[in-house]
Amino acid sequence: MNRFHYQPGTISDLGCSEPLRKGCAPFPPCPPPCPPMPPIPEGTVSVTVGQTVTGAPGTAAQVINRGTEQNVVLDFLIPTGAAGPAGPQGIQGATGPAGPQGAVGPAGPQGEPGPAGLVPAYGGMVQNTTETLMLTAGTQTPITFDVLLPSFSLTEENASLTVTVPGTYEISYQLTATPANASVLTVSVLNNGTALTGGSASLAADAGEAVEISGDILVTLAASDVLTLDISASVDGPVSMDSATNAVLLVKQVG
Repeated sequence: MNRFHYQPGTISDLGCSEPLRKGCAPFPPCPPPCPPMPPIPEGTVSVTVGQTVTGAPGTAAQVINRGTEQNVVLDFLIPTGAAGPAGPQGIQGATGPAGPQGAVGPAGPQGEPGPAGLVPAYGGMVQNTTETLMLTAGTQTPITFDVLLPSFSLTEENASLTVTVPGTYEISYQLTATPANASVLTVSVLNNGTALTGGSASLAADAGEAVEISGDILVTLAASDVLTLDISASVDGPVSMDSATNAVLLVKQVG
């Protein structure tokens, strides 16, 4: 049986107590005397520090003996302290070297087909033949051409060009003529028999003076529009066209 040690004035589990026994004269019978405590052998208790474990913040610190009374092994459980305030911002570090080139990614999906591009219509006519026109003052006379240039989506005839694709067109023209009488010569591009706005150019010429008249305009044309190049004079009389290339009419779609 283990012996329990009590403070003076208490009763042991063996039923003996020297202090009570000394003062029990008025109250017999007295308890028997206590046998002497056996001495604790020296060198029989060892203490070893075991593990130190960090606990969760706010928990209580603990010391746990996971050994025996003679071979004590103490484990310490120390709670984590509260986080301190953030320190000051450190200085900017040096830029590190560039990393290696990454691998080429996979090809993306095929995009939707775009709208069809413009395939412009074009065409033209040239007059290389010497010709004399009898002009009446104020009356427009169409020019007849003897060379039809390569064309696309335009119908060419000797005196006209017919549009088959609606759109915006650039029209260029040039004419070289010599009036027999002093006169003002006017060259015009007509659409369906009416001079186009901005499509006329005039030049005064003395009798026997060769003059060159030219122009360039942008117009919006519809399918089936018919274009002609006409000349008129301010006075009656013959006008000769005798240069190597005396008249040109060029048409090109731009939108």
